[in-house]
Amino acid sequence: MTSSKLTRGWVAINALGAGVYLYFASSVWPPAELRGLSEGHAAGDPIVWGLTALPTFVACAAVNAGVLVWSGWSRLSRGFWRVTSYAWFIPVIWGIAYAIDFLHE
Repeated sequence: MTSSKLTRGWVAINALGAGVYLYFASSVWPPAELRGLSEGHAAGDPIVWGLTALPTFVACAAVNAGVLVWSGWSRLSRGFWRVTSYAWFIPVIWGIAYAIDFLHE
């Protein structure tokens, strides 16, 4: 498998992870009419978010760190990167996911 295909697969997995993160995070978003009011959040919202969305983020971050270390090791030992320029889409994907999440709080 070429580096380009590996990187595109990695980007696709991150897009899926960001989608799963938003799915879980959206369960604690307040209704539009209560947004910005203290009544908009339930007492258990941080717990629900911490048990659903946070593990999704941590798992994706761990996989991304592992792939980054693997790619760096490959660069040092073999002289070429295992990832291509498509990898720059990953921080963009997660930045958009966080922006969407924080805009709904």
